[in-house]
Amino acid sequence: MKKVKIVLVVLLGLVLCSAAVSKKADYKKKAEIFLTGIIRGQIDESYDELFSNTLLESKPQQVKLAKGQTSAVINMYGKLLDYEFIKQQKYGDSIVRIVYVLKSEQAPFTWEFYFYKAVSDWKLIQFNYNDKFDLLADK
Repeated sequence: MKKVKIVLVVLLGLVLCSAAVSKKADYKKKAEIFLTGIIRGQIDESYDELFSNTLLESKPQQVKLAKGQTSAVINMYGKLLDYEFIKQQKYGDSIVRIVYVLKSEQAPFTWEFYFYKAVSDWKLIQFNYNDKFDLLADK
Protein backbone atom coordinates (compact mmCIF):
# COMPACT_ATOMS: atom_id res chain seq x y z
CA MET A 1 0.00 0.00 0.00
CA LYS A 2 2.85 2.39 0.88
CA LYS A 3 4.57 1.64 -2.48
CA VAL A 4 1.36 2.43 -4.35
CA LYS A 5 1.10 5.82 -2.61
CA ILE A 6 4.73 6.64 -3.46
CA VAL A 7 4.19 5.69 -7.10
CA LEU A 8 1.02 7.79 -7.27
CA VAL A 9 2.77 10.80 -5.71
CA VAL A 10 5.68 10.47 -8.15
CA LEU A 11 3.32 10.13 -11.13
CA LEU A 12 1.27 13.12 -10.02
CA GLY A 13 4.46 15.16 -9.66
CA LEU A 14 5.61 14.19 -13.14
CA VAL A 15 2.24 15.09 -14.66
CA LEU A 16 2.19 18.48 -12.94
CA CYS A 17 5.80 19.25 -13.93
CA SER A 18 5.27 18.27 -17.55
CA ALA A 19 2.13 20.42 -17.74
CA ALA A 20 4.01 23.40 -16.32
CA VAL A 21 6.96 22.92 -18.69
CA SER A 22 4.73 22.60 -21.74
CA LYS A 23 2.76 25.73 -20.74
CA LYS A 24 5.92 27.78 -20.23
CA ALA A 25 7.37 26.65 -23.54
CA ASP A 26 4.27 27.55 -25.60
CA TYR A 27 5.99 30.50 -27.24
CA LYS A 28 8.99 28.36 -28.16
CA LYS A 29 6.73 25.78 -29.76
CA LYS A 30 5.02 28.48 -31.83
CA ALA A 31 8.35 29.85 -33.06
CA GLU A 32 9.71 26.40 -33.87
CA ILE A 33 6.58 25.31 -35.73
CA PHE A 34 6.91 28.52 -37.76
CA LEU A 35 10.60 27.95 -38.55
CA THR A 36 9.99 24.31 -39.46
CA GLY A 37 7.30 25.42 -41.91
CA ILE A 38 9.63 28.01 -43.45
CA ILE A 39 12.30 25.32 -43.95
CA ARG A 40 9.70 23.14 -45.68
CA GLY A 41 8.83 26.00 -48.04
CA GLN A 42 5.42 26.64 -46.49
CA ILE A 43 5.98 30.37 -46.17
CA ASP A 44 2.41 31.64 -46.51
CA GLU A 45 0.96 28.98 -44.25
CA SER A 46 3.67 29.46 -41.62
CA TYR A 47 3.14 33.21 -41.40
CA ASP A 48 -0.63 32.82 -41.34
CA GLU A 49 -0.39 30.39 -38.42
CA LEU A 50 2.17 32.48 -36.50
CA PHE A 51 0.09 35.66 -36.88
CA SER A 52 -3.23 33.96 -36.13
CA ASN A 53 -5.10 35.71 -33.31
CA THR A 54 -2.49 38.46 -32.99
CA LEU A 55 -2.47 42.17 -33.78
CA LEU A 56 -0.05 41.41 -36.64
CA GLU A 57 -2.83 39.47 -38.38
CA SER A 58 -4.67 42.76 -38.90
CA LYS A 59 -1.73 44.29 -40.80
CA PRO A 60 -1.95 42.65 -44.24
CA GLN A 61 0.69 44.89 -45.83
CA GLN A 62 3.26 43.92 -43.20
CA VAL A 63 2.35 40.24 -43.59
CA LYS A 64 2.70 40.40 -47.38
CA LEU A 65 6.06 42.18 -47.08
CA ALA A 66 7.39 39.60 -44.60
CA LYS A 67 6.34 36.71 -46.83
CA GLY A 68 7.98 38.30 -49.87
CA GLN A 69 11.20 39.13 -48.06
CA THR A 70 11.43 35.60 -46.67
CA SER A 71 11.06 34.14 -50.15
CA ALA A 72 13.75 36.51 -51.45
CA VAL A 73 16.16 35.49 -48.69
CA ILE A 74 15.66 31.83 -49.40
CA ASN A 75 16.38 32.46 -53.09
CA MET A 76 19.49 34.45 -52.19
CA TYR A 77 21.01 32.13 -49.56
CA GLY A 78 20.01 28.78 -50.96
CA LYS A 79 18.32 25.80 -49.42
CA LEU A 80 17.33 26.11 -45.77
CA LEU A 81 18.83 23.34 -43.66
CA ASP A 82 17.77 23.71 -40.04
CA TYR A 83 17.27 26.18 -37.21
CA GLU A 84 19.18 26.63 -33.98
CA PHE A 85 17.86 28.07 -30.73
CA ILE A 86 20.24 30.81 -29.53
CA LYS A 87 18.76 32.48 -26.46
CA GLN A 88 15.78 33.48 -24.40
CA GLN A 89 15.34 36.64 -22.35
CA LYS A 90 12.40 37.18 -20.03
CA TYR A 91 11.13 40.61 -19.12
CA GLY A 92 9.01 40.03 -16.04
CA ASP A 93 6.35 37.35 -16.26
CA SER A 94 4.56 38.63 -19.34
CA ILE A 95 7.16 39.30 -22.06
CA VAL A 96 9.76 36.97 -23.51
CA ARG A 97 12.28 37.40 -26.33
CA ILE A 98 13.62 34.35 -28.12
CA VAL A 99 16.29 34.28 -30.81
CA TYR A 100 16.99 31.63 -33.42
CA VAL A 101 19.37 31.22 -36.33
CA LEU A 102 17.94 29.72 -39.49
CA LYS A 103 20.75 27.90 -41.30
CA SER A 104 21.03 27.91 -45.07
CA GLU A 105 23.61 26.59 -47.51
CA GLN A 106 25.27 30.01 -47.79
CA ALA A 107 24.77 31.92 -44.52
CA PRO A 108 22.75 32.13 -41.32
CA PHE A 109 19.58 34.17 -41.01
CA THR A 110 18.68 35.55 -37.56
CA TRP A 111 15.11 35.56 -36.19
CA GLU A 112 13.95 37.41 -33.08
CA PHE A 113 10.47 36.87 -31.63
CA TYR A 114 8.75 38.77 -28.82
CA PHE A 115 5.80 37.09 -27.12
CA TYR A 116 3.39 38.60 -24.62
CA LYS A 117 1.16 36.83 -22.10
CA ALA A 118 -1.64 39.03 -20.76
CA VAL A 119 -3.61 36.31 -19.01
CA SER A 120 -2.99 32.74 -20.12
CA ASP A 121 -1.84 32.51 -23.76
CA TRP A 122 1.44 33.66 -25.26
CA LYS A 123 0.88 35.83 -28.34
CA LEU A 124 3.41 37.10 -30.82
CA ILE A 125 3.65 40.89 -30.57
CA GLN A 126 6.78 41.62 -32.60
CA PHE A 127 9.36 39.84 -34.72
CA ASN A 128 12.52 40.82 -36.55
CA TYR A 129 14.74 38.97 -38.96
CA ASN A 130 17.86 39.77 -40.94
CA ASP A 131 21.17 38.41 -42.15
CA LYS A 132 23.19 40.45 -39.66
CA PHE A 133 24.17 39.46 -36.16
CA ASP A 134 22.82 42.46 -34.24
CA LEU A 135 19.75 40.45 -33.20
CA LEU A 136 22.00 38.03 -31.33
CA ALA A 137 23.03 40.66 -28.78
CA ASP A 138 21.36 40.96 -25.37
CA LYS A 139 18.82 43.73 -25.16
